[in-house]
Amino acid sequence: MPDQTIIIEIVGYIALGLTAASMVMRSIVKLRRYMMIGCSLYIIYAVFIKAYPVAFLNGFIVLTCIYYFIRMHMEREYFKIIEVNHTNNYLRTFLEINRKEIRKTFPNFIHNTPSRGIGFFVLRNLNVASVLLGTETEPGTLFIDLDFVVPEYRDFKLGRYIFIDNQSLFLENGYQKICSIPQSSSFNRYLIKMGFREEIKEGEKMFIKQLRI
Repeated sequence: MPDQTIIIEIVGYIALGLTAASMVMRSIVKLRRYMMIGCSLYIIYAVFIKAYPVAFLNGFIVLTCIYYFIRMHMEREYFKIIEVNHTNNYLRTFLEINRKEIRKTFPNFIHNTPSRGIGFFVLRNLNVASVLLGTETEPGTLFIDLDFVVPEYRDFKLGRYIFIDNQSLFLENGYQKICSIPQSSSFNRYLIKMGFREEIKEGEKMFIKQLRI
């Protein structure tokens, strides 16, 4: 059996690592999640070494994180979809400013102007939180060129708002099927949560969502 002191020290280092990692998270959800887990481990560590003020402080932080998680899920937010032309100057500026972040998820993305397609911003509490650009590859089928969410808003609410709550937006533009190729592992998991199914099409893996009225 490992010495109990060594185990507690390991718990302390893990707590330190998670808490430090939370400080560099741009996503508020991830920041609070890492912080809450790290502080919970700090409580165990502090109680073991009898540093009770440290335990109480971290307990307060955990309760604060829980409070804001509940508040985030209960408070009503304002969402708005604004259609945008691929040649729009604000769109070009937005893509340029977020170029490095976009490449992390869409490393092969190149902004072109398709003959037919769709583009829109999604506002969250009046802030531009995401952009979706798509190209019509065949009648009734939209291929996602870009579905970028600003890091601060990556909590799946925008995805649900677009692909689940507002499927009519695509149907009204004549699309019954939305397709995407695999990107990063996190983006692939996101697509599955949004109702996309993994399929093999012409020997290549694709994520496809069939829209229903």
